[in-house]
Amino acid sequence: KTIESDAGRHGPALCVRELLLELGRRKFTHVLCEGGSALLGAFFDAGLIDEAHVFVAPKLVGGSAALGPLGGQGVECVPELASLA
Repeated sequence: KTIESDAGRHGPALCVRELLLELGRRKFTHVLCEGGSALLGAFFDAGLIDEAHVFVAPKLVGGSAALGPLGGQGVECVPELASLA
């Protein structure tokens, strides 16, 4: 069955918390999210990442407009940074 939402259609914010609640109601225990920096950033901003396997292409784009692997709002100061270890 398809899960539909108006979230995200009116801007970059993804309603990942509601999505995971619905998947939980459907008895999902694991979710693999394959997407870009916006999707990973939405899960990061919502504090909903238990484990991340991030693959970065071996090509350098560069430039101030180039997207990195993690989008979203991020954190404001270094002590709040998430650890990859």
